[in-house]
Amino acid sequence: MTAQSQHSVEFAYAVGSSVYFRYLTEADAVGNWHHWFNSPDVTQNLAAQYWVNTPDGQLEYLQILRRSKERLAVAVVDRKTHEHIGIGSLSKLDMLNRRAEMSLVIGSAAHRSGIHALESLAMLTEIGLVRLNLHKLVATGLARSEGGLNLTKLLGYVQTGCFREHAFVGGAWMDGVHLEILQREWLKSHRRPKTIGWSSNEQHAG
Repeated sequence: MTAQSQHSVEFAYAVGSSVYFRYLTEADAVGNWHHWFNSPDVTQNLAAQYWVNTPDGQLEYLQILRRSKERLAVAVVDRKTHEHIGIGSLSKLDMLNRRAEMSLVIGSAAHRSGIHALESLAMLTEIGLVRLNLHKLVATGLARSEGGLNLTKLLGYVQTGCFREHAFVGGAWMDGVHLEILQREWLKSHRRPKTIGWSSNEQHAG
């Protein structure tokens, strides 16, 4: 398989109107993915903000993802340019209790607050609650990450809790926010993606 074919919509895990999801590669690990998690602009609201990220470390993490049955991770790609713009995941997958934690990191600043981010969140929610038939998805974030939290709430996630003084950021303690959505709530939501397509290849995402 050529590098070009690996990065085409044809080999996508899921396809929306502005983004598509594909499996993560070694080229991602030593490229944008590695750089994003060294950038204070990206990591300022993440627990990983204090640790140096190396290409070797990112490659090692990619191998862990590929072996894991508790996390589904995908590359988020701009559909027009095929630029790798972020990472989406469903982690802490609990198939007995049918729940998982949804997260999205958009490394490209130009795509962080618009339709690309919103559609990516909606597609991850659709994958979790419809394709994987989970009962509930959870999303968390620092209270100061208002943009990301508001986009998540726009999809119907409800704030059900607050982790007081949960992270030490910029010399001060910051609260964490806990959001949830149930499958039955999502199934009747007008925010469900209408143009999402599934790959016939069923590539393992990450």
